[in-house]
Amino acid sequence: MAAYVSPYSSLETDTQWVSKESLTLQWGKAQRVDINGVIYTLRADDFDVRRNAASISIEKEGNIIKEFLFANTESENSLIWDYEFKIELTGVSEDSSKTPSASVIVYERGLPELTVTLSAESQTYGAITVSETQYAPGKEKKITVDLKNNGDAWAENLVLVIDTDNLDVKSYKGFELNKNMLKRHIDWMDAGDSQTYNFTVIFPEWDGVTSPYAVNYTINATLSGNDIKNEIYKGNGSLSFTCTDPVLKVVSFVSKEELNMSSWYIKDMTVHDAWETTTFRVDIYNLGFYTVSNLDVIFPEIPDEFLIDDVFESGNPKVISKKVPYYIAKKLVPMRQGDFILNKTIATVDFFGKDFTWESESKVIKVHGADISLDKSLVKNGFSYDVLLKAVNNGDRAAWVEIHDYVPSVVNYVDGSLERSVPSDNMTLRDWDMVVTNCYNGSYYIGVKGVLLSPGDSLDLSYQIEPYEAPDLPYAECNFKAIEGYKGTVRSAFFKGGVRVEQQYDIVSGEWRAMELSEPTEVVEELYGLDMWNISENDSLQIAYGDSIHESTIFGKLLEKISNAFDSMELGLKSAFAGVNSIVGPTFSSVESIAVNAVENHLYAVIIVVAIGTFLIVVVLMQR
Repeated sequence: MAAYVSPYSSLETDTQWVSKESLTLQWGKAQRVDINGVIYTLRADDFDVRRNAASISIEKEGNIIKEFLFANTESENSLIWDYEFKIELTGVSEDSSKTPSASVIVYERGLPELTVTLSAESQTYGAITVSETQYAPGKEKKITVDLKNNGDAWAENLVLVIDTDNLDVKSYKGFELNKNMLKRHIDWMDAGDSQTYNFTVIFPEWDGVTSPYAVNYTINATLSGNDIKNEIYKGNGSLSFTCTDPVLKVVSFVSKEELNMSSWYIKDMTVHDAWETTTFRVDIYNLGFYTVSNLDVIFPEIPDEFLIDDVFESGNPKVISKKVPYYIAKKLVPMRQGDFILNKTIATVDFFGKDFTWESESKVIKVHGADISLDKSLVKNGFSYDVLLKAVNNGDRAAWVEIHDYVPSVVNYVDGSLERSVPSDNMTLRDWDMVVTNCYNGSYYIGVKGVLLSPGDSLDLSYQIEPYEAPDLPYAECNFKAIEGYKGTVRSAFFKGGVRVEQQYDIVSGEWRAMELSEPTEVVEELYGLDMWNISENDSLQIAYGDSIHESTIFGKLLEKISNAFDSMELGLKSAFAGVNSIVGPTFSSVESIAVNAVENHLYAVIIVVAIGTFLIVVVLMQR
């Protein structure tokens, strides 16, 4: 391509002069000026008598030129040094002492000043913003080149060369492309002119191994051209691009933030009748451009008050890519009323030497329902014991409750003690709500048929027993029914030898287990053989109570008490009636043996006869 030839190439007529400053040169005194970085010395050497002309000399680097200039003659009023410097005489003046001075204007040749500015627009990819100086792997970026002549003179034969740093280039209309180098010819640019060009580069995909922070790109541009004296001028510009940071998004949500308790159960390792559940889900998305590996994720613990019914999972929480996110969902079944917090999910990673943390919001699940608890305690009161029952509704919904407790005959229930424990002003619990059923063998079923417990309410019952020793007592039960069809049964602790033994319900096996720290956890056997609400005094009763009763009937303990009673009576009578000891001793032994055999064979009538016979023998002996 032939070089452009400017039509304005004459130094005499086309040089663009720029006023530098105005000076007053006093006769014989020199002054220095800086013209485009070169120092010149000026001096007024002589004046005409009419004070219309002056002899002006210019010195640069030892070279001197001198000429008479005439202020009133345009063609003779200036002196030019190599078309770099120009001085123009504008007048001559005198001071009070008649000393003349020359007034001059100093000009310098205008020079072009070329500037190149590279810029790019920010881009948005989903939730990610790539700034002007960032790149996205595999993505395009439009580059803008702004050229301007900020000087005081035009420049010509301009060439713009752009090094794209080996980036692929597209949309480069008007440019020549050679091995990722762009070139464009521009004829000329006058002072103050500007031009703009565009092209598009494509950044390479990430190799998945090299640190993105070590992969940067720089585009360099150079604009060069010459002035009227064929001197070369250049302007340079560059724009560097760095990678973006990895961006993950961690999201937690629950499908139902507020739900009610339901009466579900487990059969064959499957939850049935859980009509209100919620799903807790955690999603980890990669919104950035780099696969994140070795991710450390801290998932929130599921509160113990929820059963995890099912788990759905997809992806790998250690590796999150753009195409393969990760999620985990857990179906939760509430086991208790209350407000429960699921803490934030936190993901951290060291990504090529930089630490990043992403976290979700915490979630709150509110479970509505009655929360019934039943406590049974034993308090020694002299020679008797007080048994205290307390049912409490700690939930936020009311419930209808029924309480029942079994009192073995061996602990000697005190008649009327349950009724006397209820204050007369208790408007919640009335006489007809209570049940006290005396079984044929001296045992009792006691309880409450039905009382409404509002949220925060409690029901207190107590009764007395008079056992011979620290008693074995079974647990009490409380059946409840709340709104939305929620119902269930809770148990209290039980006592062995007067020692309290707590229980816990195993939801998976559906069994109650004793919480004894000194021994392995054992299944608590059923202590109730009959429904207390359908029991009559003539019903036969078979009860299995842990390991405390090994006989096939309830009378094992009774036999022991009868034997002890006979031993005590025999020792007492021997002391009181020493004279008849030989008769009473064998007699009591025989009576005791008969009574024990009678009880073991269920000969209830014989027990009565033996008791009467014993009484008569004692009376006869006392009369003697």
